[in-house]
Amino acid sequence: MIDRFARDGFVLLRGYFRPVELQRICEVVRRFHRAWLRDNRRGFRDGLVNSAYLTARGELAEPDRLLLFRFVAQNKLLRLARPLLAGRPTFINTQLFFAPYDRARKNYWHRDVQYTGLSEARQREALQSQEVWHFRIALADDPGIELIPGSHRRWDSELERDVRLERGGRRNWEDLPDGRLLPMRRGDLLVFSTNMLHRAVYDQQRFSLDVLLSTPDPLVTRYVRRDCLPGRLQARRLRRLALFERGRRRPGVRATDRQRGRPSRRKRSSP
Repeated sequence: MIDRFARDGFVLLRGYFRPVELQRICEVVRRFHRAWLRDNRRGFRDGLVNSAYLTARGELAEPDRLLLFRFVAQNKLLRLARPLLAGRPTFINTQLFFAPYDRARKNYWHRDVQYTGLSEARQREALQSQEVWHFRIALADDPGIELIPGSHRRWDSELERDVRLERGGRRNWEDLPDGRLLPMRRGDLLVFSTNMLHRAVYDQQRFSLDVLLSTPDPLVTRYVRRDCLPGRLQARRLRRLALFERGRRRPGVRATDRQRGRPSRRKRSSP
């Protein structure tokens, strides 16, 4: 499987979670989402398609927060993450991807690194040096992700760059010739590199939880919000606490807004 990750930049594991394994976490995530919608009505209508920082203090009741930490730290995820992340997986963030308000909303090609504020030269370097991975769990049937296999280790072709950055009259929602569509069913797990060229696919059922894990690279862990990590009470009741502690070792800073039109609370990260 590691060879597939290295070559393609993703692996889709069908039915990785049984319905009973998702029941409680789905209830927690839906409570978060209802509160998010109340707080972000305008942003949702203006086009937001995901939220983030589900584990932040004050966003969930403490029992729900503990359940979410336990879900993130379960061995079922970490046994995949360890070989990808040099045996030292590090928690970065959680995100929720949901159906857009506007059913006609266009999806768009991007690389997560383009929202970090790095120069293009540094972005290209990051493809070779930074290991950050999405662990995306479909809590409902999801039209999934379209991605360019292998693009996590190479820079854009001229056409890909023009489309992604909307250069030369191109639009970032245009089809690309090497795109591969990966629809997901409830319980599927898609693991893919944040470095790769990808775009979401929207419909009215989309509801997927995303866990971002990395190596303990200071250039990545500086974006970890300390209020999203377990406090002392949660820490006493968690196994595999090192997953979170590796991100705490450097001073936490509030992650910069990396997309347009983002509200002040329960912000999104990337589609």
